[in-house]
This record gives sequence, structure tokens and C-alpha cells, in this order.
Amino acid sequence: MGINVLPHAVRELRRLGILERLLPLAVATEKLVYANRHGQFVWREPRGLAAGYAVPQLSIHRGKFQMALLEITRQRLGEDAVKTGRKVTGFVPDNGGPVRFHLEDSATGRSYDEKADVLVGADGIHSAIRAQLHPGDGTPRWSGELMWRGTTVAPPFLTGR
Repeated sequence: MGINVLPHAVRELRRLGILERLLPLAVATEKLVYANRHGQFVWREPRGLAAGYAVPQLSIHRGKFQMALLEITRQRLGEDAVKTGRKVTGFVPDNGGPVRFHLEDSATGRSYDEKADVLVGADGIHSAIRAQLHPGDGTPRWSGELMWRGTTVAPPFLTGR
């Protein structure tokens, strides 16, 4: 599955000095086009460089993007900077000091705690961090809609961007 990294986010990737590493993995999106089922244009709008931004909008495969970011992070911060195979199950705030958070090893089921200066709750739709911060929200509500996405290798159409 692909994602679109909008120019304001691409600008930050450039500031981090990693944009050049990501460009070969992505398509610099030129325009957003909506068409009906017969291929007739409904609406179009320029994106990224074509819209006048200083940086492109990138359309990139989510997995390739994540793996590139992982590789760059490990190169810059060391191999142990990112630990995979663990699930955050909660945290204990420490006013003014490091935050202690609870982890569960996905392979062994073993629970343990770690400390960090910053904890970012990017742990998915069933976020333990969100649930702890906003206990009254409950679980996400299902709309009853299923959305299927797919991709295929095919010749480019329109401009290919």
C-alpha cells in the first residue's frame, strides 16, 4: 500500500537530510486527478512541485518508506536505537523526568518496563497510549464499511506522476 507524503512533511525530511535517499523509492506526484468510471475527468489539482512548493509530494510504498526510515535511523543512532517485536501496553508519567512505559515481547509474552525522555503514541488504531490518555473514548467505532486496496504493476498513464 502506498502513502502520500505531503510537501510540509517532505520539507522536514529534507531538513533531516534524508530526502535524497527517499526520492529513488517514490514517485514525485504531479497532480491529483478524479475521473468517473468511464475515465472522464471530474476534477484535477496540481501537487508538490507542480503546485509551486519548493519540495515534491511523494507517493511511496508504505513498507519501503518504513524500511528506509528504519535503516537511516539505525545508521545515525546505532543498531539498538529501534527495537522491534514489542508492544506498548501502557506508561507511567514521571512529572519532569523520564517516562516509564510498559512493553510486552511479542515472541515470548514477557512484560517489562523501559524509560525514555519522550514517548510518542504511534502504536496503531488500538493504541494503548491513546486508551490510557483518553479512557472515556472507548474502542474505535466500526462504520460497517470495508475498504479494499490493491496495487499492480502496469504501464504508467497520464503523466505517470
